[in-house]
Amino acid sequence: MLVLRFLVLAFGLMLPGAEAEAPKDSLGWSNTRWGMSPNDLAKLRPDFTIGVDKYGSTAGKLPDVTIAGSQFQVSFMFEGVGGLSKAGSSDPESSRDQWRLVRVELRGPQDACYRVTEALLGKYGQPTKQESGFNLWVFPTTTVRQVSRTDCGIILSPHGELRQSVSNLGERASRKERLTRIAGFQFPHPWTRRVSHTTGSVL
Repeated sequence: MLVLRFLVLAFGLMLPGAEAEAPKDSLGWSNTRWGMSPNDLAKLRPDFTIGVDKYGSTAGKLPDVTIAGSQFQVSFMFEGVGGLSKAGSSDPESSRDQWRLVRVELRGPQDACYRVTEALLGKYGQPTKQESGFNLWVFPTTTVRQVSRTDCGIILSPHGELRQSVSNLGERASRKERLTRIAGFQFPHPWTRRVSHTTGSVL
């Protein structure tokens, strides 16, 4: 009886479709971290460039990635830049050294959403909130949204007070840059410590 019970448990854990334990947190998309600058991202991914998103706004770009068998466009959004600039603002874009990552968008075909949902459930567990065409996962560091409308969108952003911390980091960047030039001070980037320079999971 004990042997039979052991076999049932062992093979049950190996059954396809069994959900992995949901993570306690998500630190960002793949191996990126919130608050990174374009230079930080370029060090992680040499194929990182500055281009435009699907709406024509300034955004960081990577070559398309494959998720659940479909091609997805990758856009990195920075605080106060492009689509995240203040409404009605005509101010010129700030220096790229001051840009701070606050949003990642992955966009693919609408018919891929069912497969993508399965992949997200396998990675993150059950959503915090679920409605027709919308899934939301809320973690201490990151919010993950999946939206199915005219396309299939996966949108990641920093959660809660972390978003304000990233904004403050960008505002301080220009002052720190001036101090560095004047006094030779070095300010280690708090968001990039201990980040592996290898390609992480696509989701």
